[in-house]
Amino acid sequence: MNNRGSEEETKHGRSNRRSNEIGRFETSINYFMIFFFLI
Repeated sequence: MNNRGSEEETKHGRSNRRSNEIGRFETSINYFMIFFFLI
């Protein structure tokens, strides 16, 4: 079980980095939209 988990982490490491960057970009847009609606 532990070996499979580590292998999955190594395989999906690059995809996780991309998803994290996209997630941060989406969260920034969400905060901007909320800030825009507040004004």
